[in-house]
Amino acid sequence: MLANRTATPCSRTGAKVINIGPTPNPQPGGKFVFTASHPSTHRVTLLRNRLDVPRSHDGPGCFHGGPSSYLSEPFFIDIHFFASAAHGLCANRDVKLDMRIIAIANQKGGVGKTTSAMNLSACLARLGVKVLLIDLDPQANATSGLGMTDENAKSMYSALVGGEDPREAIVPTEVQGLSMIRSNQDLAGCEIELAQAGNHLVRLREVLQPIRDSGDFDYAILDCPPSLGVLMTSSLSAADELLVPIQCEYFGLEGLSKIVHVVQQIRECGANPGLLLEGIVMTMFDSRANLAQQVVGDVRNYFAEIVYQTVIPRTIRLGEAPSFGKPIIDYEPNGRGAQAYKALAEEFLARHAPKPSA
Repeated sequence: MLANRTATPCSRTGAKVINIGPTPNPQPGGKFVFTASHPSTHRVTLLRNRLDVPRSHDGPGCFHGGPSSYLSEPFFIDIHFFASAAHGLCANRDVKLDMRIIAIANQKGGVGKTTSAMNLSACLARLGVKVLLIDLDPQANATSGLGMTDENAKSMYSALVGGEDPREAIVPTEVQGLSMIRSNQDLAGCEIELAQAGNHLVRLREVLQPIRDSGDFDYAILDCPPSLGVLMTSSLSAADELLVPIQCEYFGLEGLSKIVHVVQQIRECGANPGLLLEGIVMTMFDSRANLAQQVVGDVRNYFAEIVYQTVIPRTIRLGEAPSFGKPIIDYEPNGRGAQAYKALAEEFLARHAPKPSA
């Protein structure tokens, strides 16, 4: 628990947090309280995360938060990122870019990241959106999951290291409107070779620029590897927005804190200061488990509108579909998994709809 923290300016919120300590009347499990030197500014920021308004025993500018067990130095920093991301996301919705690059990332494996990248891409394409799915994971699960395995196929390795035109690696999939740049084992060596280059953080952004300039696609979705290596950080540096899938379990909360810490570093070092948190998607939800309900509730309480309303259920069919090389909308179009990803795609597009002019 942090207590009596020295005043720290926050350039993203305009507030200074001058004290963090337990509340006079903590709730079960413990609470923490923020005290800001600029209450009005800090109040707006924290309310974006659904933190409670001051109670009668609180002093000016004090705000209740969640369980004290979640409060740590990384989380203390992260809450400002989420708040500023939500503000920036809303403020920039009316800015039209030729192609939005969406990184689907979580350094924790087994959270439904590749499943979400594949099925969100396929569902968007079925809605008439031109999508390019880029498999940046050397495991190539998105590639095999869409039935696109070819040992001789070009991957992003040839563009990142060999300097080739990335458009030559684009191939159509069986889903109309969905194209792909496949992955292969060469990408495993790409980590080492990129790390030796001085521009590894911005290299992927440079490589993707011809694709962005071509105007052939509305969205490029990056399926990032489950690690904190060079390919992950390069993806975050290249992306316009970040979509984080979180498994509905306790370890999912820990993974969220870690990836946001990396994003903070990417933003603050200048590699990609405009990176926005597009959203958080809760995956592998089991309605029979109390823990799953609690995790979803905790994430929504903290991060509010950043969390998608659509929750992806844990189903056997979602696990089976990749073995047949099909997205869930082709494998079981009327199942719970397919309906969930269709709803996610619709919610995604609604979030990205241009704001009506005043």
